Formats: sequence, C-alpha cells, structure tokens
Amino acid sequence: MDEQKLGQLILAALAVSSQVKVLEREAGEINLKISKSKEDDAKQHAIALADQKKHNADLDSVSKELAEKKEELSVKQAELKKNGADIKLSGSSSKSINI
Repeated sequence: MDEQKLGQLILAALAVSSQVKVLEREAGEINLKISKSKEDDAKQHAIALADQKKHNADLDSVSKELAEKKEELSVKQAELKKNGADIKLSGSSSKSINI
C-alpha cells in the first residue's frame, strides 16, 4: 500500500472517530433530556397523588361529619317523636312536621 492511500485511510479513520465522538456526545445530551423529562413526570405524578390523597381525606372528613349530623338529627327526631311530634327528614329540602 502506498503512502498516499495510507494517509487517506488515516484521515478517513480520524474523520469517522470524530463523528463517533460527536454522536456519543449528542446521545448523552438526549439521554440527559430524557432523564430530566422522566424526573419531571415523576414529580408531577407525586404531586397529583398527594393532592388526590388530600382530597380523599377531605371527602372522608366531610362524610364523617355528615354521618355525625345525621345521627344527631335522628336522635332529635326520636326525642320529638317521643314528645308527640312526627318529623320526617329526607334528602330533599322539604320536611313535614305533624304535631
């Protein structure tokens, strides 16, 4: 092989090596972006889960409070019925009292 062809092969090998390094750097940057995106998604998911848990806890609290109020109303209704008044409570806003 003559020196000219050997020189061309060396230059081609250096060019390919340089291109490989550029591609490796670009791949590394892409992987960093992907990792950052996944991390951001995970953070947003964690925040959404925390918000959902708080919302569920709030609903549980309201449900418990409503059950306690219903029990109090039932006790008062029983007391009034015992005293001769008949009160019927329903889910609607209309109530009837028979005395």
